[in-house]
Amino acid sequence: METAAGPIKLAGGESPASMKPTLYLINAISRSGGTYINALLDGLHGVGAFPIEVPFNKALTAGFLSQDEFEALGGVEDWLRAIQLDIHLDLFAGDPHGRTFAAKDGNRSALAFDVPGFRARLGEAFRSIGTVGEAYRITWRTFFDFCLVRGQSFGQTAGPFSIYANHFATNAIGLYEALEKDAAPVCDLHLIHVVRDPLENINSLYYHWRFSSVDPHFVRLAFARWEVYLYTALRNRLLYPERCDTVLYTADTDRLRARFAVSPLPLLKMAGTAAALRPTVLGLDMANQSYKERQGISAVDKVYDHESLIGPEGVGYIKENLQRVLTFLGVDALEELMALDAPKGEFSKLMAVDGTVMSLFLNSFGEALYFPQSYSLNFVGNMKRILRNKGALGLGRAAYNTVKRTFLG
Repeated sequence: METAAGPIKLAGGESPASMKPTLYLINAISRSGGTYINALLDGLHGVGAFPIEVPFNKALTAGFLSQDEFEALGGVEDWLRAIQLDIHLDLFAGDPHGRTFAAKDGNRSALAFDVPGFRARLGEAFRSIGTVGEAYRITWRTFFDFCLVRGQSFGQTAGPFSIYANHFATNAIGLYEALEKDAAPVCDLHLIHVVRDPLENINSLYYHWRFSSVDPHFVRLAFARWEVYLYTALRNRLLYPERCDTVLYTADTDRLRARFAVSPLPLLKMAGTAAALRPTVLGLDMANQSYKERQGISAVDKVYDHESLIGPEGVGYIKENLQRVLTFLGVDALEELMALDAPKGEFSKLMAVDGTVMSLFLNSFGEALYFPQSYSLNFVGNMKRILRNKGALGLGRAAYNTVKRTFLG
């Protein structure tokens, strides 16, 4: 990315090729703005930001394969399945114009991914790979080599990279010390947590996810998941400030960049200003990447008409429980959490326990950690429940709401 003073660069330059790469894992629950933050990092000089979500292995905690798991694999195709990259390659193969890269600024045809070339190159490399760390690093480097921007290899023109960024939306995120241990053979892991106001987050989930209206527990489960994520993100940032940071996402992009300058840019050790950042994918502008920008409302925080989507009861539930969470954390507003350098309120007691107890506390939320599978897997049951409790008219309304959100926007 160019500014008046030249390209924005990371302080300290790139590491020698023989060293483990640094990975900034941008973690967020769905519909929290993680994709947008990843697009901002794409503009940093020397950073290879994956243009798609790459769940390196364990979907619940974004973990990595162990050496033992790697040695049990039968070859490169087993490897691609194990790290769940095969799913994305299939998408690429059926989408030669790169729509999966979400380049929504008119440059869509400029992006492509050479799936056969990637598989062939990786297959050759795997004949001499002996460790799981080598496997990940070669896969990442090869991935960018076969990302084509206007016919040119992005990895060869912009790389090689020793710093990577990846956005991965999970149902929950693990404690940093466990993830760091998991990632140690592969990379130097940093976490960037993205948090969004729960009213906006849950309304966005409701708006975008099909059949969300058929689950009577949607708002409750979605808020529980948001709460779990918030506590974990704060805990990771407060205990590991040199390794973890948090950004509070907002639909106001100017305000978001101002927040970005405070957190997480210091973690990235970036020389430059947040105002210079813009969302890009493989260096191409993504001016219309977000729903807010497409609607021309990027200067406001509120995107959705909350009460018309989840109803007054749902809005009241979220506001009441958000206040409970803020009281537990010892703050008056979400904004204050971004400036905390030590835990406050009742949360300080939770922070004082060891990781095992913290994990038990977080997992006590149970089904919320696996949401939205709860309503997806129980779709037929939900249909029968609505038909039984609300009759055919209620079922019709649920179907109408789903069709309206899906096709009419």
